[in-house]
Amino acid sequence: QAQSCRPSMAHRPARATRGPLLPMLCLAPSDAGALRLGLLALVCGLLPRCCEGRPGYVGLIPNGDRVPGTRKPMATGHVNTQGHGERNQFGIDFEAAGLKWTPELCRQDSDGDGRSNGEELGDPDCVWKSAKKGKSVPPARSTGITNPGLADNLGFVALVEDLLQRALAFVQGLFGGKGNGEL
Repeated sequence: QAQSCRPSMAHRPARATRGPLLPMLCLAPSDAGALRLGLLALVCGLLPRCCEGRPGYVGLIPNGDRVPGTRKPMATGHVNTQGHGERNQFGIDFEAAGLKWTPELCRQDSDGDGRSNGEELGDPDCVWKSAKKGKSVPPARSTGITNPGLADNLGFVALVEDLLQRALAFVQGLFGGKGNGEL
């Protein structure tokens, strides 16, 4: 049963009925549906801006979209790898670098695992640049990517490299080499 709507001010046009969910507004049922749709669009449009996540940062580091983890893309700069809350040391270092991939940030070992951030992200020579427009040129390596914000089993790769260097030095010593680990 429709109820008559009387405008509170003389200059407002009268509408036929009040919408059932909007008793304070003088709207026809068809207007109430449009208003609900508009409010839904507004909420959905504002929701991403209220959150802390910054998926755009993924494109600002080499292989940012290839860092392995429980989510894609991985929240490389956060303690919580789902991407909100406290930042890990890589996130802190990234902010200190002006939210840019710099040679200094690349050479750092933010997680203390014996490998530089650049080695972990496939840019061991620290030459990768983020494109200002479009897609960035791929870094030197796109496999074996690890998270520069999480220590990798206390530098397992660095440990293997160290063992190989020692073995090489031992073999060179057997054959009269200097034993300094170089070929």
